[in-house]
Amino acid sequence: SVKKLIKNNEVVEAENGFWVASVGKPLDNIEVKIIDDNYNLLNENVLGEISIKSDCLADGYHNNPKSTSESFLDGWFRTGDLGYIQEDELYVTGRKMDMIIVGGENYYPQDIEQILNESDGITPGRNVVFGVADKDLGTEKIIVLAESSNIDYEIDVEKLIEKIITKLNVPISDLHILPPRTLVKSTAGKI
Repeated sequence: SVKKLIKNNEVVEAENGFWVASVGKPLDNIEVKIIDDNYNLLNENVLGEISIKSDCLADGYHNNPKSTSESFLDGWFRTGDLGYIQEDELYVTGRKMDMIIVGGENYYPQDIEQILNESDGITPGRNVVFGVADKDLGTEKIIVLAESSNIDYEIDVEKLIEKIITKLNVPISDLHILPPRTLVKSTAGKI
């Protein structure tokens, strides 16, 4: 695999990108396509929602016609996962509902979290990035919470924000450094 960068939903090879692993080719009885929000088929190397169709797939949600109509169309199931196809192989990049939209641009929390995981003084896996609606701006703001690896370790927040902006061109609204073991995790390990 090679490092990939997503620019305007186009997937390109880039040295400053991130590793994306293929999940392989679909099985013989499974069709996979990548679609946009209007169900239009997207080309290879274009990021969109993963949609699947198979003879072993349910045809809806039990006693839930609303969710069925939102997720199924002509036998195709919208997974809610984002990804792209390259040379018949599927690459999954994240969840559609996790995406943060700022001024019409799409940002993925996991890209920012990866930079935090590789930063001195930050505990890997102990950070969270999320969007908060800003009614005055009419868009979302990106908020970052990261745990310090040591309560005495001083972290230059402005330098960390600059590192994220330089690598990803992401508009960070707030970045807060928290003491170790501040963020609560679920039994499934999610913050």
